[in-house]
Amino acid sequence: MVFQKKIKELYKNYNYYINYALLVLINGCTSVLNYVSSIYINRSLSISDFAYYNGIINIYSIIILTVSSFSYYIMHNYNDEEDAKRYWAYGYFIAIIIFIVFVFSIPLIDILFNIKNYKALFLISIALFISVFTIVSQSILKINNYIGLDYGASFIAALIAKIILLAIFIITGLTLEKAIISVLLSCLIYYIIHVFELKKKNLPYYTKIKNIKKYFSVKDLSEFKNYIINVVIINFIFNWISLNDVLMANRYLDKTSAGYYSTMALIIKMFFYIGTPIASVMFSYILISMKNKNKDKERKVLYYSIILYFLASLFLSAFLIIFAKQIILIQFTERYQAIILLIPKVALFGFSLGFCVLTFNYGLAYKLFYPFYGYLVIFSYVYFSLRNGERTFERFIFIMTVFYSVLFIYNILILILHRIYLLKK
Repeated sequence: MVFQKKIKELYKNYNYYINYALLVLINGCTSVLNYVSSIYINRSLSISDFAYYNGIINIYSIIILTVSSFSYYIMHNYNDEEDAKRYWAYGYFIAIIIFIVFVFSIPLIDILFNIKNYKALFLISIALFISVFTIVSQSILKINNYIGLDYGASFIAALIAKIILLAIFIITGLTLEKAIISVLLSCLIYYIIHVFELKKKNLPYYTKIKNIKKYFSVKDLSEFKNYIINVVIINFIFNWISLNDVLMANRYLDKTSAGYYSTMALIIKMFFYIGTPIASVMFSYILISMKNKNKDKERKVLYYSIILYFLASLFLSAFLIIFAKQIILIQFTERYQAIILLIPKVALFGFSLGFCVLTFNYGLAYKLFYPFYGYLVIFSYVYFSLRNGERTFERFIFIMTVFYSVLFIYNILILILHRIYLLKK
């Protein structure tokens, strides 16, 4: 009884940070499932097909993460149920536009990124359509402080579609199309769970078609445009910077080299999977602290997030470097042993990418937009170096080393300078 009482007192005193840690843990478990599914897809597909798969997923991620700008708009402006219905109306419109534009752009995607499987690209267009609705539903849950429900839905969707269903596909013979279907079904399950949760909590989970017109007044659209235009642009820039390496590899390297780098990118994403749950929870908690005008919690959330990311990344880097050979041969088979010696650089790339995610979400929480336009200058080095120089795998790795090193330094400067600005203010 005494022990239970102490536990209750501990939770009462530190519930804010315990809940924070639990949310990071749930989101992190989902990231682990996503990573495991990627490993098995890598092992089951040919090197060239895996390069196609990674390219398609990166295109999906760039688009949907850019559209997630809408989520930031919802969370900054949500007041009541009528607002939620307006956001559903906007979501319908955005989903239809993206689906139509993407389908008609499939031949162009093939030309730009050498992805020739049109069926797989069409399947991912359906996933994009569904994911827009998910952005609306998860934002409504989060801003109403049901953050855990959203992360729980994500975990269940990944477990069912990306682990159980994918395992069945692998047993029966995995193809590129089946791998994309597992992603599509994960998106669908995630959305369906959201709908049930919104309904259960008496929160709007749709808007009537006949009422949509009233949400598209000149005033409403003007307010939406003024907020969203900056966020969409910098979100696209951020996601392009974060995910362009695989697309550049597909464009400028031969199929085998592109496959090698796609496998390296899979390991790099381990850091992305560490940074994303921490950054996502950090963003939500900073917003809640700002609304409660609690600057102390606001500051502590940032510092704890950075410390947690650094410690987790340090442990992962050490593990990857020490067991590089075993990781490559066991997870990816001997086809990829050529990249074993590159694991230290992979850890550097991943660390920089994960920290970039943290910095970007920090910027969005404070509506700090303009510093992220500087990412374009950093990316221009990659583009012009690959376009004008020798297109070998070794040179590609050198270029990416410079890119990720500069990106990390730039993000450090963004955080330091903004904290100094806030202190003076």
